[in-house]
Amino acid sequence: MAVTELNKPRGQACRHLCATGCAVYAERPASCRRFDCLWRLGFARDEDRPDRLGVIFDITPPDRDSGLQAVLAFEARPGAFAEQKARYQLDRHAKRHLVLLMRPDAIDVLGPRDQVARWQQSRSRRALGL
Repeated sequence: MAVTELNKPRGQACRHLCATGCAVYAERPASCRRFDCLWRLGFARDEDRPDRLGVIFDITPPDRDSGLQAVLAFEARPGAFAEQKARYQLDRHAKRHLVLLMRPDAIDVLGPRDQVARWQQSRSRRALGL
């Protein structure tokens, strides 16, 4: 997620991320206070906490065109997507759900073929203004 108060663009790790989570948690910006990742919502095990796994998972509301809901994955530290524990969780989610790996300069798409195709079609229609 982007954090405008910190000039942090979407897809980049926050400079306040530390081994125990957020180094400025008590004074974190309002946009951070409103954000709840899937771990905070109770959808992941303690060992999959973002600061341990290196990946923050979120979920989108259903897309207005395709009706798809996607699991968003953000690297909490560079290279985390390639680490074994994170890769396991990404692949596990991708067996049943559309998973968008949010990178600073691109979005990689994982998931069941039919969902990936519907997502790509929806993106193409938007790009064409349809």
